[in-house]
Amino acid sequence: MLKKTSSLSLVFKDEVMNRTDHDKLFKQLIQVFFLEFLELFFPEVLNYLDKDSIVFLDKEIFSDIASGERRELDLVAKARFLGKEA
Repeated sequence: MLKKTSSLSLVFKDEVMNRTDHDKLFKQLIQVFFLEFLELFFPEVLNYLDKDSIVFLDKEIFSDIASGERRELDLVAKARFLGKEA
């Protein structure tokens, strides 16, 4: 019985490792093809976006003080509007 538990544990660890790899791959795909993604799904955004200002932030946490909600995002794209400094 102990042997089954340990082999099941190994299988579970392999599955977790594979999910982590998929997560990393998906993040890389978003970063590499971000402009193409916007062009396909949000083409109007490209008219206002400074494409050279795009920076990707990993693991960002946002809190809504009024409601007390907290959200954690895996990947955030930070960019400026055209002609704006902020």
